[in-house]
Amino acid sequence: MRQPTIDSSTDESPSLLVRALATISEGTALTDADHNVLHVNEAFTNITGYSREDMLGTNCRVLQGPGTDPATLARLRSALESGEVFRGEILNFRKDGTSFWNALTIAPVRDPREGTTHYISVQRDVTVQKALEEQVWFLAHHDPETRLPNRNFLNLRLTEAIDRASHSGGAVAVGIVDLDDFRTVNTSFDHQTGDQVIDETARRLKGQVRRTDFVARIGGDKFAVIIDNLDTARADDQIRATMSHVNRVVEEPFRLPSGQEVSIGMSMGLAVFPRDGDTPGTLLHHADTALHAVKSVKNGRNQWWNTGTEAAGPSETTTTGPAVGRAVSAVGQPAEPSRIHQLVAELQAETLCLIHIRRSTRDKRQQFTDEAAFEWIQQTLEDLTATFIGITGANREYPPPPRSAAAASFVGMTPLS
Repeated sequence: MRQPTIDSSTDESPSLLVRALATISEGTALTDADHNVLHVNEAFTNITGYSREDMLGTNCRVLQGPGTDPATLARLRSALESGEVFRGEILNFRKDGTSFWNALTIAPVRDPREGTTHYISVQRDVTVQKALEEQVWFLAHHDPETRLPNRNFLNLRLTEAIDRASHSGGAVAVGIVDLDDFRTVNTSFDHQTGDQVIDETARRLKGQVRRTDFVARIGGDKFAVIIDNLDTARADDQIRATMSHVNRVVEEPFRLPSGQEVSIGMSMGLAVFPRDGDTPGTLLHHADTALHAVKSVKNGRNQWWNTGTEAAGPSETTTTGPAVGRAVSAVGQPAEPSRIHQLVAELQAETLCLIHIRRSTRDKRQQFTDEAAFEWIQQTLEDLTATFIGITGANREYPPPPRSAAAASFVGMTPLS
């Protein structure tokens, strides 16, 4: 942009410039080299509420206020000190104290002999435009029902949290929360009732985390929580403390407008940076795996939440999950049919879950080979088969789980020869 100049040898130049400014529909102000106002046009007074008399001899800093961005002001000062043109959007304040967004341009006016002698600024009120932009951004990053942040916003905040923790040496946890048996709320009542429970869950969840933490709804009855600013050495203890608060979300029944009460539970899978991954995608994957693990044994679990580390798969000496232990302990013992049904259901669910966990982690965290994963699955299924036979006895009311070759086929492997 060519910067305006004044030919001081022509007496008519200043008055000509003033008359020209009066014809401009946008707010304009002319100052001397020290930024003292010499002239403002009518559009300026209409936008700001300040009259010509109010502004003459003053500095346009009177338009700034507590909400004006310091970084923008620093950029403005730097441009003027360098003799450059400034363009930017800045939050200004009218004479009555109301705010407006100002699309501001300030350019130095140069004299061929004396250098910069004046500054000319153009103000344009873009408050409505900014409000529309903010509304569009909000809709793109928030759930319309609960008005919580959505998955897009979750990814942004998780990326920022990982970046901060990387520089500070801290830790960050991200958890995925799923309401247990929420489908029964919709089927027993209606979808409007389900929406009310979701809204109340969102409100309670937001109220149980720290101010530095982040809550999002990522779809249906699923929520996500970012637990930020954790100390790496004490991360597990800090997470447990936060979980004790989060569990209060479902400790009290949900009271419906009809006066009825609904009680539900919830499950949560957690992953921790840096031990479970260093990208949002990896952490969310491990958190989802941990969620599936804890939900698969919800009827007999001791804890409603689980971490990605705990769900990453058994160690070399552990090849079965808690459902197997409960079932094996029941072998040879009298059992009611309902108890057998429960154990069988848990075993079936846990088998699929453990296979899923093994498949999802073998290439990333522990570098499992297909052969090692197959051997683990084979051993697990043999244990499960023996358990089924012991529980059901001679009548074989329930078939044994699939043999190892079938399991190998399920996870896309070739059985060992």
